[in-house]
Amino acid sequence: MKKIIALLYAVWFSIAIVCASSVEVRSARALYAKKDYVGAMENLKKAIKEDSKDVEALFMLSVLYYEMNDFDNAFKYIDKAIKYGKKDTNLPIYHGTKASFYLESNDTVAALKEYDFAISLDPSNKDVLLDRAIMFRKMKQYDNSTAELKKVIAMEPNHQAYRGVAQNEYLKKNYKAAADWYTTTLENFSDSYYTYILRGKSYLMMKEYDKAFDDAVSAISTKYFEEASLLLNELVDSTSFDSVMAKLKDRVEKEPSKRISKNVIPNLYYNYGKVYEAIDIYSSSLRSGEANEYLAYLYIADCYLLAGDYDKALAYCDSAYAVDPKKMRCWHSKLRIYTVMGDYDKALETADGLIGDNSSSNVILDKSKMALLGQRSDIKRLKGDLQGAMADLELSCAFNEDNFDRIKKAELLYKMGKQKDGELILNKLLEDKEFASGKSAKYAYALLGQKDKVRSLCETENAEDSRDLFNIACAYGMMGEYSSGLPYIRKALEKQPNYVDTILADVDMEEYKKLPEFWNLINEFRPKKR
Repeated sequence: MKKIIALLYAVWFSIAIVCASSVEVRSARALYAKKDYVGAMENLKKAIKEDSKDVEALFMLSVLYYEMNDFDNAFKYIDKAIKYGKKDTNLPIYHGTKASFYLESNDTVAALKEYDFAISLDPSNKDVLLDRAIMFRKMKQYDNSTAELKKVIAMEPNHQAYRGVAQNEYLKKNYKAAADWYTTTLENFSDSYYTYILRGKSYLMMKEYDKAFDDAVSAISTKYFEEASLLLNELVDSTSFDSVMAKLKDRVEKEPSKRISKNVIPNLYYNYGKVYEAIDIYSSSLRSGEANEYLAYLYIADCYLLAGDYDKALAYCDSAYAVDPKKMRCWHSKLRIYTVMGDYDKALETADGLIGDNSSSNVILDKSKMALLGQRSDIKRLKGDLQGAMADLELSCAFNEDNFDRIKKAELLYKMGKQKDGELILNKLLEDKEFASGKSAKYAYALLGQKDKVRSLCETENAEDSRDLFNIACAYGMMGEYSSGLPYIRKALEKQPNYVDTILADVDMEEYKKLPEFWNLINEFRPKKR
């Protein structure tokens, strides 16, 4: 689903507190919570058919259309909610919601006008103030954004407002001020565990590596384990693998922690290509009975996949399946293994099994199934089934089409011989100044054949991580300039050796795979079998 900004999250469920909801609206709310978006929409339309002035149903339907990227209907129904809700206590929220739609449409002038009107109706409406702060941040008016957030803080200690001020300071590169505001957030909201990650990033930018390490460790025991692991990866990039590993082992010795010794340490080994050290730890946990068997088998499968030992990787997936046949994660792992192997027939068969019958709208709108449809689209493209690839791509982004989806559509259209249709999509994208100045613009220019523009963008891009470096290689690949792309693949692997699998699974690497130099690189960074 599209990421909705603060206001829409807040009002979707809270609005019922002050509204006498109809049966259909209450049903729609329950169905939405279960991610049955089709059912939710049907109930809302039924409510509006029974009462064309049902403001709550009109409002909720506008939000659903917004999430579907159907801005025409989103505006249509929010305008009706505003029209019939003139005496509604939620009128400021309706105007704030309309402002959010304008903001997502990159019409900041209209958005500001709506926010101003919403605030004039209720100057103390925290939701609208928070969203106007987000708008100013998007416009890079960080001081104006902070001013809005401080209005909220003056009313009450507010978690989102504290973190918002910190984020503005971070974006202004005032890392000390950002860290201080994150500290204030934690002082007021001690369970704001993700704030440790954010503060750790600020410390990282300040080169206060010990403090960054402490914040990563503080988040490890929470649900943000993966984010904490990524922060440790960034710490490795800024210092060294050996120093971070030494710190972790020292911490475990002083303060025993199975989460660190049995999960974090082997995960770090895996991330930096030291898979056999990771396998030894996972295997030891299995023998001692301390491990979650299902996950441990899959982690070991990941390690063998990275090492290129596909038979063992598949065997450990089978072991996971034997532990719990009802869980699907082992099949997702197999899908990745088959894709990396280049066994696209088995990959397609596995994807079909995971997706099931995609004739049901509810299946199509299931978030996990949509991601799988995107993967299956890539597999079909690799097999030469371009029509099937396009059909799956259309389904995968039916409820959430973003700019990258549009680029993929354009690329498929080019391959299908429909270059003019592809060009229409790309030129439309490039009309958006925000897109044209972003990192994804290089793909559009590459497909349009503007090679000098692509080279200029790639050479000047601030590549922050392995993904950025790899994406530059993809852009060069789109132009057939593989010798220019290979050094970026090397840089991506130097930064993160376990990126081998991501590279091999990517649809844009097919032409690179025909080059001996590409495989020399992969084998250089791939762990050697033991």
